[in-house]
Amino acid sequence: MSKMNSYIVSVQGKGDYTSIEEAIQNATPGMQIRVQPGVYGESIAIDKPLEIVGDGLLADIVIESLDLPCIRMQTDEAVVRNLSIRKRGVAQGSFSISIAGFDLYQNADPIDRDQTGVYIPQGYLTLENCHITSDLGQCVLIEGPEANPIIKHCQIHKGYNSGITFRYNARGTVENCEIFETTYGVGFWILSGGNPVIRQCKIHAHTNGIIFNHQGKGTVESCEIFNNSVAQVAILNGSNPLLQHCEIYNGGMSGLVSDMDGKGMAIDCKIFSNAGEGVKITRAGNPIIRRCQIYDCDENGIFGAVDSLGSIEECSIFENAKSGVMITEGGNPTIQRCKINKNGYEAVWVINGGAGSVEDCDLTGNTRGTWDIEPGCNVHRSNNKEDELL
Repeated sequence: MSKMNSYIVSVQGKGDYTSIEEAIQNATPGMQIRVQPGVYGESIAIDKPLEIVGDGLLADIVIESLDLPCIRMQTDEAVVRNLSIRKRGVAQGSFSISIAGFDLYQNADPIDRDQTGVYIPQGYLTLENCHITSDLGQCVLIEGPEANPIIKHCQIHKGYNSGITFRYNARGTVENCEIFETTYGVGFWILSGGNPVIRQCKIHAHTNGIIFNHQGKGTVESCEIFNNSVAQVAILNGSNPLLQHCEIYNGGMSGLVSDMDGKGMAIDCKIFSNAGEGVKITRAGNPIIRRCQIYDCDENGIFGAVDSLGSIEECSIFENAKSGVMITEGGNPTIQRCKINKNGYEAVWVINGGAGSVEDCDLTGNTRGTWDIEPGCNVHRSNNKEDELL
């Protein structure tokens, strides 16, 4: 049997308890609860500082719940390690929202706390080496200013609408995780002041990789974001995150979208091989794109439209199928100290009332030359390196 500072839970009756919830109720703060292989059909509330650890192979130790989250964090500090966490249910209906002109389909109630694998409204929960799925909602929901978990070395997938959602000023760190294959949604949904650090993660096989919405914040660093069918990263409605040293590639549409007053910074990122634009800035979007490589996209490297701004600095924009930079419909970016070369159209293509400033850039070696500026478009140009006219 167990030592005094730990309990053993065995669904087969070979430990101190047959249910995890019963062990939690009887444990004293600081104890360890070791969970042996089996399927535990229960929803557990962690209401005191404890360590809950799977004792065996990860795939063999399963918590399943139908009506409530599998795990609810209700204390200041706890550890959960080496568990498979499965939120079960049957999906009913969907709805769509528009992001940069695309329809994104989500569950009819995208943020339903009860349809969550792990629900964290408070505390420092360390969630490590777990496998988390949700048939209906989000695999992990983190909300409120008192929440600040650490999630590491986890596989988080098959969420119905999101892998991980941060909202209502929640913080937290997600590192060395793989977040993949949501049914209709996003890998990360960060909204309403959510402010995580996401580090060294792989985010793929979603409708959208990451959405920042309604003042979403956070830092995304050294992540791979790829094979998402719409936007790899979307920054919306006043959101202002930092992306640095990320690779954003093989998306079904655009790599990075800044839309509806989205801001943010992308620094030292590689944005490549996306089916749409590398960077799409629309509807008053105003990001800073600095020292990024933007290449091999099926549309334009940078696309600015609909009263958008944006500052593109010291970037290499090359080998995109159309222009290095296209500006239209009142787009007005500032482009400085960039290398815009070997693109399929012109280095800079401006139409339909587009504007902007292009300064100190190398604009040589593009298939159709340096400029295509439609009459009536106001583009400030200075100190650029251009192809010589024949």
